[in-house]
Amino acid sequence: MSPIASLTLRLSDAPRAEDDTQSVHLRLADADRLRRGEAWDDAIAAYRAAIGAAAPTDRDLLADANRHLGFCLRMAGRLGPAADAYAVAASMAHGLRDVRRTLLARIGSAVVVFHRGNLPAAADMLEAVVLEAESLVATNRALVDVVARAKHDRATIAHDRGSPEIAVVDLYEAFHLYTDPAQRDRVLIDVARAFGDLGLTDVARDALVLCRTCAAGPAARTAATINLLDMAQRESDHVTFEHYRQMLAAEPLIPRHAAYYHLFVGEGLRRFGDTAATQAYARSRDIAERYGLNEVMLRAEAALTTPAQSPTARAPRVTTYPPAVQRVAASIHALAAQNAG
Repeated sequence: MSPIASLTLRLSDAPRAEDDTQSVHLRLADADRLRRGEAWDDAIAAYRAAIGAAAPTDRDLLADANRHLGFCLRMAGRLGPAADAYAVAASMAHGLRDVRRTLLARIGSAVVVFHRGNLPAAADMLEAVVLEAESLVATNRALVDVVARAKHDRATIAHDRGSPEIAVVDLYEAFHLYTDPAQRDRVLIDVARAFGDLGLTDVARDALVLCRTCAAGPAARTAATINLLDMAQRESDHVTFEHYRQMLAAEPLIPRHAAYYHLFVGEGLRRFGDTAATQAYARSRDIAERYGLNEVMLRAEAALTTPAQSPTARAPRVTTYPPAVQRVAASIHALAAQNAG
């Protein structure tokens, strides 16, 4: 072996200076902060900088950073690069023989497939993750969280495929499996959405109030309140609508929350015959356009270009729900009552 080759190997294998290690961790901490604040483009740049500064031997760090990078890229609508980042994360985790990290990266890949519109394939990918994680969870309790995440995302797909009655069962199981309070908050909001689409608005309201009461942080509390605002306007409850509208008007809102807030305010004002609805829709559209929130932007733009129509009362939904749905509904009512008392 030549001296140069030998020296190169020694340099690449050598421990990094403490300052280099601290620099990488500082970059990652900054990236994590930006991710939590939903500053997707800045977070993407920060994760890439951290990945570029990390040593190749930091495979656990690189696996996690690439997975978080994939998430930020997906949230920014950049699905191709997101799929690549998740693939790198999965490959690194597999090389580490780290089942948890591998399965988490596979969940991310499945969600990208979902957002690309292939719901059946995404559901199959998540089913495979659930089966593998459940088969190993007795000897690896760290996989409980993986099962929760996979069921949570599987429920989202079931809901979007028109089966909220299937979704609520997976969502409720995920709620009890999660140990992270922030994830429990997220799943409660999705439970409310599913029950709302089933026509069980009383259960949906209980789930949102429960989230508002017990939320681990302000972001989930605000998201629940925005959904309660929307529910009030849909039910033509002017008093409750104004209560939540004024409450939220006094709070600092991250861009996504602000865009939805103004969209739902516009919906309510239009429903109640207030011409200020146009200003609310325009504000929602402008925020959504600035921050790349395409779904909200399209909804606000459509509202601005569609003539206002007289609201029509929705007919009560009369149906028989599966026993599993009834059990979840009863459990949500009980949890809400327990925390209200």
